[in-house]
Amino acid sequence: MELNVNQFFTFLAIYAANADAEIDQQEVNLIVKDAGEDLYSEMRTLFDKLSDKERIEIITANSTYYSTEESKAKLFERMIRVFEVDGHINASESAVIRLLKHLFVNDNLK
Repeated sequence: MELNVNQFFTFLAIYAANADAEIDQQEVNLIVKDAGEDLYSEMRTLFDKLSDKERIEIITANSTYYSTEESKAKLFERMIRVFEVDGHINASESAVIRLLKHLFVNDNLK
């Protein structure tokens, strides 16, 4: 499923916020501030009805949004902002960073 750039960034922010299996209100507020309530709601609805495998498939299907070093850096910067909203990056969030770095590198080798 291809998303437009705003949908993708919002979907990825929700994916990042869910790294520890729950999305807290601080994370929601930050995502809504960046994306707006309507886009957040649309992407959250999509996110909630997908399995983790399907979420990863959406991320990899939209590789054009992380095809350059600059775009990857921008994505990781946004994810780090979501992770740090509660003051620290926990082990689950670190694992998501490693997973996405792996996906971003391997997807661009195709």
